Amino acid sequence: LWAYPRRRPQEWTSRSLHIANAVNGDVLSALRNGRRVVILSDRAARRSIKGSALPVFRSPVVYPVGPRTMGILCDPNHPALARFPTDAWSDWQWHDILQASRSMVTGDKQPLMEPVVRVVDNFTRNLPLALVAQARVGQGRLLVCGADLRTIAAGSPAAGQLLASLLTYAESEAFDPRATIEESELLSLFRGDDDRNAARTPPPLSDSVLHVLAGARAEKGVTDLWASDSDRVVARAPGFAYKVSGSVYRDDRVSGWTGTRELRVTVEVPKGFEGIVATRFSDWNDAGRVAQVYVEGRFVETVTDYSGAGRWLKVPVTAKDTSDGQITVISRPECADDFISELAVIPSGKGRP
Repeated sequence: LWAYPRRRPQEWTSRSLHIANAVNGDVLSALRNGRRVVILSDRAARRSIKGSALPVFRSPVVYPVGPRTMGILCDPNHPALARFPTDAWSDWQWHDILQASRSMVTGDKQPLMEPVVRVVDNFTRNLPLALVAQARVGQGRLLVCGADLRTIAAGSPAAGQLLASLLTYAESEAFDPRATIEESELLSLFRGDDDRNAARTPPPLSDSVLHVLAGARAEKGVTDLWASDSDRVVARAPGFAYKVSGSVYRDDRVSGWTGTRELRVTVEVPKGFEGIVATRFSDWNDAGRVAQVYVEGRFVETVTDYSGAGRWLKVPVTAKDTSDGQITVISRPECADDFISELAVIPSGKGRP
């Protein structure tokens, strides 16, 4: 049994802290001026995994669906958790928090930020994940939580208590992160204002060496396996081709490629090609789609919030990436399926993201 003092919303603010839900211009300015910044958001990280209070069911290989993480690991004596009693592992007071969170990817093989509450990944990915992490950025200090605790706290006393503990810590002299990262490294981990605007803006499609409207010729109202004649190829230069492992769907509003476990697009390019590969993700019926996207084996971004007109993901590719004459894009949905409605490949110097 956990008992927490009743918290009021006005307690979840601070005059000495800059509290935000994204790495925006105000956050960067505050860090440059040596302020303490706290970010509370499940959508701020570029790469993230859906949070879960439950571990993998039997095997992530046999059952490759769901978050596939293995719970948390933390130091119960860490000053950030001084007002939030916990063991070193997940227990029921973490349930509502973890279920409404996203586990943030804080680096590639090693974390760039210092994890305060680590999320243990499964062996098939082994990503450095965290629910709470901290770092010094320039003259400032940054504490990030992959859950919007202010929203969760309205229905969860535990979330309100964790928020109170984190804010008290961030205001104290104990807030002394050991990890130091550059502003450029921060922006490699978290989306900024410019990223959100750019995602709604298409690349210069007139410069494309390959431009495909996915599923534009498919039969309406029928989900079927992909075939090349189901697409409309707007532009294709010599030496460029593509194939899709997945299905196609079209109705009166949208058309595209889709997959329930994995959607794979393989683009054939001249060896040594450099440029960007751009894919437009669509969630036209507001189903809350979320996709984890890999390019050439790299986990490049978690695509969220792509309802309405959709969202473009523009990924640079280098000569090393295309040394085998191919670019492979893999999208893995977190929910029922994902949906790519357009593909464009643009050579270097044209529409760099």
